Amino acid sequence: MVFSKIKVTLVSVFALLVMASPAAASNSNGFGYVSQVYGMGNGSVMFSVAASRTGTIPPCAATSGVRWVIDASTVSGQAAAQVLIMAYTHHLQIYVTGIEVCSIWGDTETVNYIYLADPPY
Repeated sequence: MVFSKIKVTLVSVFALLVMASPAAASNSNGFGYVSQVYGMGNGSVMFSVAASRTGTIPPCAATSGVRWVIDASTVSGQAAAQVLIMAYTHHLQIYVTGIEVCSIWGDTETVNYIYLADPPY
């Protein structure tokens, strides 16, 4: 029952993220666990994912590897941050896609969307 409510909430959050996200995004990682979550002074949240990246890493993010950033000062960013913190707290895997620019943090790719893996039953 709890997972059903979480799943419905996640579908709503995911729909919000897709609607609020830029169309162009091709950089991503495979499913992996969240690590190294940083809350920054400008309202952004940076995090890493323990997974290999696919696609072309933008030059601005070449040194940060599998680190991503969310602008948590916006409604869509807060929705993404909720998915991120839930995945981190419950040790669930996520899949991240970026927008191929570092618009929030100079050396970290900005997140387009986060997809939460189905929990094990």
